Amino acid sequence: KNSTNIKMRITRAKQYKKRLQYFRLTHGISPVYKVILDGNFIHLCMSQKIDIKKRISSVLQDHDFRLFIPKSALKELAVLGSNFT
Repeated sequence: KNSTNIKMRITRAKQYKKRLQYFRLTHGISPVYKVILDGNFIHLCMSQKIDIKKRISSVLQDHDFRLFIPKSALKELAVLGSNFT
């Protein structure tokens, strides 16, 4: 079971690398990546106790990135309660 998890992680890492390469070649997107977070994504991550920066860093293969949260997402989180502001 442990070796299966390792194989899955390696497979996921390869897929992430291929997708990043695709966007770099076809659209000219390269680090520093600009990541826009919406309210639902932030809410889900917080409710599941997911470290957003750590997960995004692993998906982006430890390349530099900046997180952006639109004002509309902040308003959406404020409606959800004090836990999300």
